[in-house]
Amino acid sequence: MKSLLAVLVVLVIAACAVGLWRGWFEVGGRKDEGKVQASLNVDVNKLKQDKDHFKKALSDRAKSMKEKLAGLKDKAKDATGAAKAKVEKEIESLTKKHDSIESKMKEVEDSTNENFEGLKKSLAEYVEPETDRAKEAADRPK
Repeated sequence: MKSLLAVLVVLVIAACAVGLWRGWFEVGGRKDEGKVQASLNVDVNKLKQDKDHFKKALSDRAKSMKEKLAGLKDKAKDATGAAKAKVEKEIESLTKKHDSIESKMKEVEDSTNENFEGLKKSLAEYVEPETDRAKEAADRPK
């Protein structure tokens, strides 16, 4: 029971820290004639904007994966032997990633501010810009 309570306290503190850092919460106060007045403002629109921005980036990534899959499928039709096996393996891998993104997009829509940051971190690899090496490979002539 103590460990459950400790985990709950840590999660609440983490959610508050992320909220303050991302601008979802604002703490203020003022002192008048020996009285202290504290206030807490919650910016629900900021959280919604962050979530919408992330969903759009995830959606764009899913769309580009779908387009790449279509290109690979066309390439697989013309390939033979080892080249075809390589393309089919790449298609299988990309299809799994695309399906994963599609299922996680639903989770992002239904997420609350507590679990949104966790989802965002777990999906960061899909929405972050490609690495330089991947860009170089894409730019190389075929």
